[in-house]
Amino acid sequence: MREYSKRIRKAHLELKMEAHEREIAEHLDGLWEKFQKWKEGKICAGELSVLIHEYDRGPSRRMFSHYNDLDPDLCVASAIAKGRIKPEEVAKEVLEAIQPRIDAFAILQEK
Repeated sequence: MREYSKRIRKAHLELKMEAHEREIAEHLDGLWEKFQKWKEGKICAGELSVLIHEYDRGPSRRMFSHYNDLDPDLCVASAIAKGRIKPEEVAKEVLEAIQPRIDAFAILQEK
């Protein structure tokens, strides 16, 4: 991560946490639909249990690694490219600094 002021670093980490929270919510919305199907009797408890396990071993684990292992610049750039964080939520100084990374993630999103 580039060198930023303490205020910018704090804002950056808050954006990283917000992006993580929003991505978790996206995945849990899909899982919530499965819980509703289970409550309606459309899927059995065993199938729901498998879906929960798949979430835990797949998306949950990937998100944990992504948000805990990657540089905050990369996390925030990825979140902006994916639309989880709006550019106006990011300090201008940071947005300018990570714009090339945002562009790179946007190109990857298109593929």
